[in-house]
Amino acid sequence: MTTPPLPPPATAIYDWSGCYAGLNAGGTFSAEQYSLAMAGGFLLNNNLFSNPTNSSQVGHAFASHASSFAGGGQVGCNRQTGILVWGFEADFDHAGPMNSTAKVGPAGPIVGANDPTRNHVSSQTDSVGQNGDWYSTVRGRIGLTPTPTLLLYATGGLAVARISSSADVTFGADRFF
Repeated sequence: MTTPPLPPPATAIYDWSGCYAGLNAGGTFSAEQYSLAMAGGFLLNNNLFSNPTNSSQVGHAFASHASSFAGGGQVGCNRQTGILVWGFEADFDHAGPMNSTAKVGPAGPIVGANDPTRNHVSSQTDSVGQNGDWYSTVRGRIGLTPTPTLLLYATGGLAVARISSSADVTFGADRFF
């Protein structure tokens, strides 16, 4: 007795439908220009920096080039109908701090300081920080599959982020006031 031959294997059908989740890692990079100048209470009439000669010595500009690690995860789902694929994706990422420090100075002599016989000078350190705490996107996607394994698509959506900046100017006590 012979067994009947097995039917041929079924042809696999490729389908872009389904959900997924994943992790990502990368970096954030910045190239910025900063300009610092005296303002606010420093320019009151009884302050040393109200004199333009003094305030111009401590105001300056510098460039910042910083980078940090970024990483997070994403989730999404696609649905395929014929050659049309549509779906959505969302991600959430953490980014680290991007800090720059510039040492400038000394500033001086300061006009009108307490002792006019001394040469009043001070070193100065400017610390500028930028922190992109987190960022997230939610996007829709629509595309076509000209071949079963090739997806050509367009995407668009919403991006949100929390970014904070800070600037600190510190004067040394070299020979100041």
